[in-house]
Amino acid sequence: MTLSYQIHKELERVTALQTNLQLGAVICTNARRQLRVAKEEFTEASLGLLANQKRRQLLTGLLKSLRTIKTL
Repeated sequence: MTLSYQIHKELERVTALQTNLQLGAVICTNARRQLRVAKEEFTEASLGLLANQKRRQLLTGLLKSLRTIKTL
């Protein structure tokens, strides 16, 4: 193999590596964006569940009080 052929092959490898790194950066950026959206949606859903549980507890207490008043 000649020196120019080796240099050409090495440049091809470097170019392929650069392309792969750029693709990897795009994949990481998209994954981070999707993770952020999922985190926000999970947080909203969790807060909604907590609010519903709190409301359920308050209504259960109110129902208990109403039953007590009814028996008086």
